[in-house]
Amino acid sequence: MATEKRMIENFTVLQSLSLGDRELVLGVNKDAALPYMTCYCSGSGSPAWPTEVAASKDYLEALEVFADRIKHQIREVRSELGRFPYDMDPFSAEDCLPLDWDSGVLGKVLVLRPESLRPEYQHGAYQLIHAQAGSGRRGSPVFGTFLATGDKGRWKRADVLGEIRPERLPRWARRRLDLCLELLEAQPRKEETEQWT
Repeated sequence: MATEKRMIENFTVLQSLSLGDRELVLGVNKDAALPYMTCYCSGSGSPAWPTEVAASKDYLEALEVFADRIKHQIREVRSELGRFPYDMDPFSAEDCLPLDWDSGVLGKVLVLRPESLRPEYQHGAYQLIHAQAGSGRRGSPVFGTFLATGDKGRWKRADVLGEIRPERLPRWARRRLDLCLELLEAQPRKEETEQWT
């Protein structure tokens, strides 16, 4: 059984790498005047939305642009991670209270499993989320906000390690949680899933 190749426009993806908030892509279309292409892709949906496209007749030139963009993105991610001057060690099961999914998770600070995050984000700063919608029961997702960045997200029950033990919640996270709660109180109430789309 042949594996279906990923396409962006008329280019077959040779390599792709998600790093930080961007996906970097190298593709080929042997029928094009400039057969080698590199771009960024944005958006989580399908089809991918290519931006900053660079094309070349020369594979090595396109590969060099791809490599330079990877290096640039590494610097961007390092800069982003530098905003968090606190302990980056991942939280483990010992840092968590077991969850009773039937009692609900709304309002709790949950710890994501490190392996549910991309490698550059597998540390304590990105594991903590404030659960704000969903239940995680019977396949329903949990919606919440990363305490470190304020970004919203959606997670499966299997992504969650547990509820952070109160004594293990870092001071920075407590301040971010308080801010998150203030912002929630100030927002007009929407349907639970409406605010996450």
